Amino acid sequence: MKKITLLKAVFILLIGFPEMLAAQWHMVRFDSVSIFNKAFAITDNSVIVGGNNPFSADGFIVRTNNGGASWDSIPLSTASATFNVVDIFFNSVNEGFIGGLKNGRQVLIKTVDNGATWNEITPDSLTIDHIRSISFIDPQNGFAANTSTIYKTVDGGLNWTTLTPGFYIESIKFLDMNTGFASGELNAYGVVMKTTDGGQTWSNLLTAMTPFFFSSSMFKLDVINQNEIFSSLSYGNRMFRTVDGGISWDTIDVPNIYEIQDFDFIDANDGHLLTKMGEIFGTNDGGLNWTFEYAVSGGFYGPNVSLNSISFEGATGYVCASDGLIKKFTKVSSGFNSEFKDENAQIFPNPLVDNKTLFISNVEGEYKLEIFDNVGKIVVNQRGIVSKGELIPVSNILLEQGIYTVLISGSKSTLKEKLIVVK
Repeated sequence: MKKITLLKAVFILLIGFPEMLAAQWHMVRFDSVSIFNKAFAITDNSVIVGGNNPFSADGFIVRTNNGGASWDSIPLSTASATFNVVDIFFNSVNEGFIGGLKNGRQVLIKTVDNGATWNEITPDSLTIDHIRSISFIDPQNGFAANTSTIYKTVDGGLNWTTLTPGFYIESIKFLDMNTGFASGELNAYGVVMKTTDGGQTWSNLLTAMTPFFFSSSMFKLDVINQNEIFSSLSYGNRMFRTVDGGISWDTIDVPNIYEIQDFDFIDANDGHLLTKMGEIFGTNDGGLNWTFEYAVSGGFYGPNVSLNSISFEGATGYVCASDGLIKKFTKVSSGFNSEFKDENAQIFPNPLVDNKTLFISNVEGEYKLEIFDNVGKIVVNQRGIVSKGELIPVSNILLEQGIYTVLISGSKSTLKEKLIVVK
């Protein structure tokens, strides 16, 4: 009778809180080789990721249009030209731009067919200063920048106007052909700048210095709209936020991390960041508080995997990393089913009574199994390789009665499901 009562209580708990959400990162690509350094989410399902082969240095992109279920690999390097991807910008699923270096010199290329083919529109092919930031209003009108120069086009890159803003450029973002923002360095200070005349002149919105450093730079700029802007200093854990267009700024020191690698905000409150130590944190209050979401440590994907770039479109996000790793973020219901449940993989028995052996079926290849308690602590961590049709036994787990989350990340299967333990 006690077991039946607990089971009823669990179902009432799950039904009574239908709005509870859990954040989840799961693997959507892993090839153990590629170095992925830049991700750009065009829509929640269409994503472009740039990378290099570490053995040949050949640059390429991988593309998905189904949320990571499958990926196309598109080479950018040729027999006579080595391509290095630095920045990616897409206006729509079909129309986009990639900037970086080709054979050690500046390059900018354009696609109108979702990356299947590319045309070169490089502003200055003689300089070794690579294209590091791209911002287009539409396929015809936009800007690209290297460290010292901003290039402007109104004809899709056929012709360019050269602008010299007078500060070191890290990142640019234009809202229209007149109003734009840039981050970088001026006189050894990190700065956020603004233009209202298409880059002809710039005003200083923010000046800051990394603590204990003699020189600083604002390495990242994230412009939500003309009022809501985020930026971050290099070599530290300090970010800045404005919600009034730069009139005032909030200083955000992210606790318990060494250095910010990248970040992306959905709006003035909801955002995520990567750390140099391979961690992902999320906030829903503009950075006042941060929640740990994922860490690549543990060696499952390799001993020295680094998380390099993060990109969100709406509530769906992607992180790319070394060793050919790409993770996807979704918000999943706290009920039994998840948005990314593999329809073939199963856990049973569920409920699990008296800590009998738990089994996972229909998982093939390398896998990582984690079981989390209701406060997010890992209570089971198991990895291995399983053949097709082979069951994965999880015995002697000795869980207290309650609700747990089972997460399987594998080369061919991904599953997240609630597990009820009854004694």
